[in-house]
Amino acid sequence: MSVKMTAALLLLQLSGFFGSGSAGKVLVWPMEYSHWLNLRTILDELVKKGHEVTVLIPSASLSYEVGDTSAIKFETYPSSTSLADVAAIFMESIRKCVYELPKQSFWGYFVLLQEVVWENSNYFESLCKDVVFNKELRKPTTLAETMGKADIWLIRTYWDLEFPHPVLPNFDFVGGLHCRPAKPLPKEIEDFVQSSGEHGVVVFSLGSTVGTLTEERANVIAAGLAQIPQKVLWRFEGKKPDTLGSNTRLYKWIPQNDLLGHPKTRAFITHGGTNGIYEAIYHGIPVVGIPLFGDQFDNVVHMKTKGAGVRMDFLTMSSTDLLHAVKTVTNDPS
Repeated sequence: MSVKMTAALLLLQLSGFFGSGSAGKVLVWPMEYSHWLNLRTILDELVKKGHEVTVLIPSASLSYEVGDTSAIKFETYPSSTSLADVAAIFMESIRKCVYELPKQSFWGYFVLLQEVVWENSNYFESLCKDVVFNKELRKPTTLAETMGKADIWLIRTYWDLEFPHPVLPNFDFVGGLHCRPAKPLPKEIEDFVQSSGEHGVVVFSLGSTVGTLTEERANVIAAGLAQIPQKVLWRFEGKKPDTLGSNTRLYKWIPQNDLLGHPKTRAFITHGGTNGIYEAIYHGIPVVGIPLFGDQFDNVVHMKTKGAGVRMDFLTMSSTDLLHAVKTVTNDPS
């Protein structure tokens, strides 16, 4: 199984049976940032159906946010906790959930939600060596064995982006599950967008984990953007580039989905993360893809092949290259 295919949510039934109309316990070991956004969508639906959801998170986390009215429960452990201690916490949480199931009910069940990606597969493997998964809680397991017992895989892509390939019967494609209709923009951002006139705006973000760039790359990008007729909203936290044009504004945060759904948005410059790609697809916005790592290269190639965008090389592109790329996706209807 490829790395991209394993970048999915692992839904594992550990004991008992799934019963219609019954409530169960859901233990979640999540990842941060964009991964959490997708997982939270599923958790919110589980809570609405009466299930008890518990999320294990480190104390220093910044991205696990839910509203005050949410019924999702969080159990926090110190960020400095060693791998062995985290394994013990993980194991105790599973044991607690399983042992607290209704003793006389055939419909009680426990579900583990885990996003399996290459960054944490070794970590999960280490935890699994200390965690007991069968209902007797006597037999340790491995990541491969755990994955093999999964009842369903929720794959975070969809056929509008994928190429044809065979899949197993327990695979369900859920790419774009986080996408929503655009909400009104904050007034300051809306005023800037409206000031773009007939040319519209370009939205630019390299993702939540890339807030700064080298001075040289930032100036190359800014010089290219300064030459386009559109106004630009750029999520950027570094030093203001010397070549920044009057048409470009820098923001530490932008309402990405709401901007992509705005009628004045003409293009999206993106690193090619799955969340942003599917928001662009959902709102029908062409992309200029500048992949940086992981599955981003694959995502951008798929968008280019489908005719929904162009690909740039972050390290070698010039200001002129970026200018031509934006013109291509905004002026070429094909």
